[in-house]
Amino acid sequence: MTKFGAGGNLEQIGLDPYDAVGGSIGLTIGFMPGASWGTHFFDPETRTFTLNTPQTAEALEVLGEFIKVIGPDNLVGMRSVEGQGTWGGAYNAGVQAMIIEGYWHPGETHKDKPEVSQHNRASWLPVPEGRAAPSPSMQAATW
Repeated sequence: MTKFGAGGNLEQIGLDPYDAVGGSIGLTIGFMPGASWGTHFFDPETRTFTLNTPQTAEALEVLGEFIKVIGPDNLVGMRSVEGQGTWGGAYNAGVQAMIIEGYWHPGETHKDKPEVSQHNRASWLPVPEGRAAPSPSMQAATW
């Protein structure tokens, strides 16, 4: 889903895992590590942070690959365009093919960009194969 133009400039990113809810720091330093890998950075009972787990390392490595594919200069360029540095702005501009968002996304996008919202499709977050649900009806996408 990631596409580059003739000069190597980013035309479309498949997913920016740190955009919108995906990058919400308040939700375990990014939403995906907790939701997809089951890792939790903070234990409220002991009031301690735990960052050096295999799940955290794998999560950050996989999420980092999305950025490595496009390159940091293209990421900065995408986010520096007026309106694309906001929460979900690149998705609404048609530069980002997928977004990790909340329940409000379909209505919000329909209101802001009806021409983009007609392409919206909702799904579960992808999870590593080892965390896939055993029931076929609850299967999430895996990599």
